[in-house]
Amino acid sequence: MEKVRKNKFRILFNSFLFQLIFYSWTSLICIFLSPALIFPRIIAVKISKFWAYSSLFLLKIIVGITHEVRGLENLKKDFSLISSKHQSTWETIAFWVLTEEPIYFFEERIIIHSFFWLVFISTRNDRYR
Repeated sequence: MEKVRKNKFRILFNSFLFQLIFYSWTSLICIFLSPALIFPRIIAVKISKFWAYSSLFLLKIIVGITHEVRGLENLKKDFSLISSKHQSTWETIAFWVLTEEPIYFFEERIIIHSFFWLVFISTRNDRYR
């Protein structure tokens, strides 16, 4: 019983630590790198990729979450459609790592209340509207 209690505490502590670092890191990127959104779109894409890689790295070292991708060699180099079974926050981040430049389809009621809406609009690209 004591081992289970210690394990639950560790999970809660690691989850809290990740949330604290993740949101602090994301806030720093938003504050200090948001002026880059006035530059060419490729700069915003590079910043998004950097954020995605660093977020997955934090998940790995703090929480211990890793991932395995199967079938990536079957994707075409120019365009492919990836339909995920469950669109979670993790998948939203991971697609930035797995692809050159993902395009997302959201319900309007979901995206209006999202940070991603700001990024999509600021990149001045009609593909996101």
